[in-house]
Amino acid sequence: MKKLYSLILLMLSYATTHAQSFQNPSLESWGPSTTCPVNTAPDNWTNFSNTGVGPDKGDFLICPSTIPTHASDGHVYARMLAGNNISGEGMSQTISGFCVGCEYTLTFDYAGSNLWGGTDDIRFHIFKDGLRVDSTPDFHSTDTAWTTFYYSFNATSSTHTFGFRCYTAHHPFGGGSGGIDNFRITNPTGIKSPGSNADVDVFPNPFQNILTIKTNHSSEYEITLCDMIGRPVLQQSFSNSVTLNTEALAKGIYIYEVKNKNEVLKKGKVVSD
Repeated sequence: MKKLYSLILLMLSYATTHAQSFQNPSLESWGPSTTCPVNTAPDNWTNFSNTGVGPDKGDFLICPSTIPTHASDGHVYARMLAGNNISGEGMSQTISGFCVGCEYTLTFDYAGSNLWGGTDDIRFHIFKDGLRVDSTPDFHSTDTAWTTFYYSFNATSSTHTFGFRCYTAHHPFGGGSGGIDNFRITNPTGIKSPGSNADVDVFPNPFQNILTIKTNHSSEYEITLCDMIGRPVLQQSFSNSVTLNTEALAKGIYIYEVKNKNEVLKKGKVVSD
């Protein structure tokens, strides 16, 4: 019983020591309290836009008209312009305190926000340390119901920077805007994931033309990419990391499997966009 109690205290101490979270996660603190919109990043956030000016402050206490009809959390959310399929407004934040090798889940809420028009399908891209690692499903600027998005990742450093940027889904030209709010990072135990699964990253997802597989160890690995009925379409041996040329692949969902001599290290799905 004493050993069990000591283990529980150790786990709680470990999780506390390595606690991490967004600052100003629900965006309630954002520049002048009487101004809306602001067109700058919220407090504790950095402007991550590559078009437009910056995220708009949607404050339901002072804005005369807002879409959607409420914030996901509190009374403030961020509205971002989707410039086209390669540019948009966004914001980022650097977070420290990660346990290297631990698995985390990042979540946020998103919705359409076409207060000033917009007719295109849009999506939010998620960036980790400057690389696009995931995207929300396509949604329309008029889809004003809040939806939660989940992104799981393995910490490869004690500090990571996460960016969020709004794009049109497919069109090189177009418009629309999306709302984003309520950012969270969870790691229930703070304990490293069992096995070697935490040492494998497959990105970006969705991918276009290239897919990168990276591990934390120099060893012999093999990546197999299959279509949805299980037929292999790409297979490559590598050590430490490899970048696959995927130009010949049709758009769609693919299943990947990364293994070494002894075991399958990671399985998952990726989307060719």
